[in-house]
Amino acid sequence: MSGIVRAALSGALMLSATTLELASMNAPALAQTLNDWKCTGNPDIPWDEQIVGCTNAIKSGRYTGKDLAAAFNGRGTAYRGTGDFDRAIQDYNQAIKLNPSDANAFYYRGIANGMRGEPDRAIQDFGQAIKIDPNHVGALYSRGLTYSNKGLWDRAIQDYDEAIKLSPNYVRAISNRGNAYFAKRQYDRAIQDFDQAIKLDPNEAIPLNNRGSAYYQIGQVDRAIQDFDLAITLNPNYSDALNNRGLAYISKGQYDRAIQDFDQVLKLDPKDADAIRNRAMAIAKKNN
Repeated sequence: MSGIVRAALSGALMLSATTLELASMNAPALAQTLNDWKCTGNPDIPWDEQIVGCTNAIKSGRYTGKDLAAAFNGRGTAYRGTGDFDRAIQDYNQAIKLNPSDANAFYYRGIANGMRGEPDRAIQDFGQAIKIDPNHVGALYSRGLTYSNKGLWDRAIQDYDEAIKLSPNYVRAISNRGNAYFAKRQYDRAIQDFDQAIKLDPNEAIPLNNRGSAYYQIGQVDRAIQDFDLAITLNPNYSDALNNRGLAYISKGQYDRAIQDFDQVLKLDPKDADAIRNRAMAIAKKNN
C-alpha cells in the first residue's frame, strides 16, 4: 500500500485526551461544606468561580487535614481547567502533603503533568496512584495513553488490559488498545478492539477510521472505504478519514475520487503535508 495512512488515538495525541471526564470519574464526593463554597472540582460550576470559592475555603481556616486537601484538589482541578498547569500542580502538591494516601491527588497531578508536556512525571504520578489504589481505572488508562504517546506499545497494552478488566465497556481504553496493536502491525487484534469500540459507541468516528486503516493495511480496501465513509458521515471534516479514503481510492485506480478527498482535506488545512503529497501522487498516477 502506498501513501501515509493515518490512525489516531481516541482523542488528541497529548494527554489532554484523558480530559476532565476521567478526572471526575474517580473523584470522591466532596463535603457539602466545600460545595457551599462552590469548590467541587467537577465541571458543574465555572472554573473561575471555583478558583475563587476554593481559595476562600482554604483561607477561611475552617479546614484541616483531608478536608483542606480536598479544597486544594478542587482548586488544582479548576486551575487545570483554565490551562494554568503550574498553579494546578502547586495545589496538587499541597493536597499530597496533607493527604499522601489519596490516589486521586497523584492522578490529578499526573494529568496536569501530562498536559504540561512532562510525560515521565505523569507516568510516575499515575504509578503512585495505582500503587495506592490498584483498581484506579483512570490512572491505568492515563498511564497507558502516556505510554502510547511515547511509543511504548507493550506497556500501554498492559495498562489498557488492566483498565478493561476493571471496566469492560471502557470505550477509550478498548479503542486505544486497538491503536497500540495497530502500531505493532497486529492488525487482526486491532480490528477486534475497534469492532468492540464501535459496537459500544457506534457514533464515534475515530475507531471507524482506525478500523478502516487496519483493513487497508491487510488489503481489504472495499471494507476500508466503507469504514472511512461511515467516519466521514459522522464527522464530515475528519481529515484523517478523508486522507485515508483518498489513499484507498488511489489503490483502486479511482484517481478523481481520491483527488476530491485530498482537496477537501486541503480546504480544512492548506498546509496538510500528507494531503499535499498524496494529491500529487494521485495526479501523477492519473496522468500516466
